[in-house]
Amino acid sequence: MAKATFKENMKNLTLGDILTSFGQELTDENLNINLQKSSLAYFPVEHPFRLDHFTIMVVDQGECKIKLNLVEYTLVKDDLMIVLPNTLGQFIYLSDNLLLNVVSFTAKILMTVGMDHQHIDSFNFLSAQYPGNLSISKKESASIKDLMRLLEQKNRLMEDYPFREEIVLNCFRLLLYEVSAIFKTNSLTVNHYSRREMIFHEFTKLLVQYLPENKTLQFYADHLAITPNYLTKLTKTSTGKSAGVIIDEMLILQSKLLLHQMTLSIAEVSSLLFFTDQFIFSRFFRKLTGLSPSAYRKHRM
Repeated sequence: MAKATFKENMKNLTLGDILTSFGQELTDENLNINLQKSSLAYFPVEHPFRLDHFTIMVVDQGECKIKLNLVEYTLVKDDLMIVLPNTLGQFIYLSDNLLLNVVSFTAKILMTVGMDHQHIDSFNFLSAQYPGNLSISKKESASIKDLMRLLEQKNRLMEDYPFREEIVLNCFRLLLYEVSAIFKTNSLTVNHYSRREMIFHEFTKLLVQYLPENKTLQFYADHLAITPNYLTKLTKTSTGKSAGVIIDEMLILQSKLLLHQMTLSIAEVSSLLFFTDQFIFSRFFRKLTGLSPSAYRKHRM
């Protein structure tokens, strides 16, 4: 029997998981609208996570710090964030007065509204070519939130309401076009990022794609057609950290994701991360976190 891979064992956070963390129930497995009307009384999803869906998020008030694929973002009022499927993330800080407007959806509903892969690529904000965060004007923020409220309203219509599905899908399509127009209006395209920024962004994408099987700096430098020294110089300029440190941090993030799955033994986690044995994995994990894998699991659970 073939050995199970890291990605096969990685548990993604579904729309239902996210809703549960916010104290809500899932009504549609492909589309969810969460418009916060009061501040959270607790911290949702404390551990690292990986999403299986798209998310459009606008901050209504307060502040949110979130790390996505090892890049930390600070979001404040009227900031717009797009999070793509398979993104590795972790909430760092949520202010007491934080209010978010969130629409989450799967690739399946994009197909339903007639956006195949070719059309998705034409919507830059739904592609992985660049980071999807943007500070927008109050008018633009209000426009998106108005469409989110309309979508939420129509999504609550009774199932037997005439043309309910068509109404909901067209409201959803309208929201996508509005968000795309705002990104284009603000000229947030790949051409507005420096070569250094684009290489760094591509590096983090490669880590998500090829770790934990490939851990060497040379592997990623070769894929980026640059030298290992230049890659390290670039990451130090962007983050203050060497490329090797960033690789290790992504490995730790992947380790924590697996350690939160209690059905996996420490030895199985070590094997899935392509360490030669459990002792080497435990030593690596302790060196970077200060805890053994078993102590981390006990502490976080």
